[in-house]
Amino acid sequence: MIRLLEDGTVGFGEIYSGFVGGEFPVFDAANLWGAYDTSDQWFQVSDALTEDMKRIVNKETDGGQVVAFNYYPSNYFFTKNPLNTLDDFNGVKTRSHSTVLSDLIGTLGADPQTMAFADVYPALERGVLDGGVTCGDCGEGQKWHEVTDYLTGPMPGSFAQTFVTFNADQWNKLPAEFQAIILEEGVKHTARGKAEALVSDDVAEQELIELGMTHANFTIEMLAIMKDAAASSVIPKWANRAGGPDSEAVKLYNEKIAPITGLTVEADGSVSRN
Repeated sequence: MIRLLEDGTVGFGEIYSGFVGGEFPVFDAANLWGAYDTSDQWFQVSDALTEDMKRIVNKETDGGQVVAFNYYPSNYFFTKNPLNTLDDFNGVKTRSHSTVLSDLIGTLGADPQTMAFADVYPALERGVLDGGVTCGDCGEGQKWHEVTDYLTGPMPGSFAQTFVTFNADQWNKLPAEFQAIILEEGVKHTARGKAEALVSDDVAEQELIELGMTHANFTIEMLAIMKDAAASSVIPKWANRAGGPDSEAVKLYNEKIAPITGLTVEADGSVSRN
């Protein structure tokens, strides 16, 4: 989508940070799975990065204009078997939707699989996959409850942010007063999206339970293991892909995100706990 907006193939589109983070790691700065203790921490990071993300999207799309942000709710593991302990993750073929998520899944001992969203249901049905990760109402909408039995989560701070963006030429063709209206409505849209994401988890959980799924939150022990995985694997691998400790992405992380997560990228690429 970055490239399509840059060359004008798409005049108006939604950039999901996870989908473009492989090529542009800076967009995954807020998506470092396992690093957050609470959802509030993730929203603090999202707010802290707002202007930086607008600036970076503008640069990478050759002048594209971010007019709003979308938010997708917390992510859950939908699986055929329960995930109560670290051993339960061993070898579980799990659909992932981003590079950083794959890093976490792999570090936990599961087998991350990249697959188009629409292909996950038949893959679960045929046994090609043992599970998948997505937001609660996303999984419900795709009827994953028909081919999995267990819902585990949500993972703290696993909201997904997208950037609603105009191609530069399309934006510049609009009258200034129309641009002003769009930007004003974009602020309202962003606030509504954030509010909806915050209440969606409880609604989706209840609906999925009523549809027959067995729900469990991650244990305190598993959350601690995920935090360790973020420190030992997820963040260092991301920092390396981003260009190392001196890169723009890692400097941005250390300045605005590390004080919130308590995990800092050191000069040698390792991660320390504050």
